[in-house]
Amino acid sequence: MTSTKYWVIDTGALQGELSGNTGHYQDLGNLAHHLWEGDGVLKVRYNSISQSAQIEALGTVITTNAGDGTASISWQSVAFNITPSPKGRRHWETKAYFILNAQRARSYELPEKFADAFGDNTWLTHKIHDSYYHRNELGGQLPTLDVREGFVYLMQWEHEYKIGKAVDIERRKKRLSRELNRDITVLHRIFSHDYTRAESDLHRKYASKRLHGEWFALEAEDVAWLLSIDQL
Repeated sequence: MTSTKYWVIDTGALQGELSGNTGHYQDLGNLAHHLWEGDGVLKVRYNSISQSAQIEALGTVITTNAGDGTASISWQSVAFNITPSPKGRRHWETKAYFILNAQRARSYELPEKFADAFGDNTWLTHKIHDSYYHRNELGGQLPTLDVREGFVYLMQWEHEYKIGKAVDIERRKKRLSRELNRDITVLHRIFSHDYTRAESDLHRKYASKRLHGEWFALEAEDVAWLLSIDQL
């Protein structure tokens, strides 16, 4: 079964030459490592006032060259809007590009929209790989897409431990406690110059102890080891 990721890419992040319906893009940096042939791309212009995204074109990645930082994308013009949820809005507002999770891609009916745009119903049968899979299953083989400083945190609720990342951990804790209705405790934070990779490394380290999402059934020695680290 063919696998596809659905990318949201701001119109300003794709600088290159257009030949017919195909765009040839250079200087993509780490993005070229993450784009794969067959991925779907939404070319987006986000409006902060209306808090909605205008989708100007749908594309499929034809070729990529990570070494050269280049990619070619075949485009079909479209015109429709997407209104992100309040929780997901920050990605559209602040990021030049990101991968939609599988559930969101389906809720936006992207397989159907790509099938219509390209006249190809095989889009309807593609398995959707989301950002979580891409980051945690394959992240060890890829450079970080968006390198940022921040913290990897260790939180606890009863006998479950959460390993996640944040810049403002206290704000993250308050939001989690409210959303999950749990009395969550922050046990530790670890600074990293690349907190996305640090988080992914720890998720892979404890993959066999994962309960769900970012929650793990850690042993006492696992917790002690994490508490001993100040920087990753």
